[in-house]
Amino acid sequence: MTAMIVCFDRDPESQIIDYQTQQYKLFPTLASAYAIWFAGQKLQKEYSDFRDELDKGVTTSLPEVCLLDLLNCGNIFCIIC
Repeated sequence: MTAMIVCFDRDPESQIIDYQTQQYKLFPTLASAYAIWFAGQKLQKEYSDFRDELDKGVTTSLPEVCLLDLLNCGNIFCIIC
C-alpha cells in the first residue's frame, strides 16, 4: 500500500522571477544569449549566401566578408583578400 501526502498551502508560493534581485541577475544574461543567437543566425546566413555566390564565381561580396572576418577574429584569411 502506498501512502499519499497531500499538502494544502494557504499562500501560493512566489515565483523566483517575481523577485527583482533575481531579475537583475537573469535578464542581462538572457538578453545576451538572445543577441548572440540572432547574430549567429545572421552571420550564418551571410556566410551561406557568400559561399553560394563564390561557387557561381561572383566575388562582389568578398571585401565585406573579409571585413567581417577581420572584425570578428582577425583570421589569416583576410590577408588573401
